[in-house]
Amino acid sequence: MLLFSIDNIFTHKSLAVDFLKKVNSFHSLLLTYLYGIITFMSDPSKTQPNNPLHGIKLADILEQLVEVYGFKELGTLIPIRCFNLNPSIKSSLKFLRKTPWARSKVEQLYLRTKSGEN
Repeated sequence: MLLFSIDNIFTHKSLAVDFLKKVNSFHSLLLTYLYGIITFMSDPSKTQPNNPLHGIKLADILEQLVEVYGFKELGTLIPIRCFNLNPSIKSSLKFLRKTPWARSKVEQLYLRTKSGEN
């Protein structure tokens, strides 16, 4: 519910001036905030500096793991059906994108493989 109608606001000059000052102040804050976000997001190194998987596609991760271990070994290391029954990159990607716990296990194995543990 509006406290003042448009006609009523402008009959009270001081209210109109205060209203316009608040709108202008809000506008300035919003522009400053948006500029900060755009500046921050334009530098990819600042968006996720501590994430070693940033910029690496799940498809690339899976392809590298299949190249290193093969689906048979992957099915042993991470016992999920998409690696054991009629495995393919396409079906595995579909499952991993829908299943966060399985994706997490694949990403952890990838990181261990890259660091030389497995």
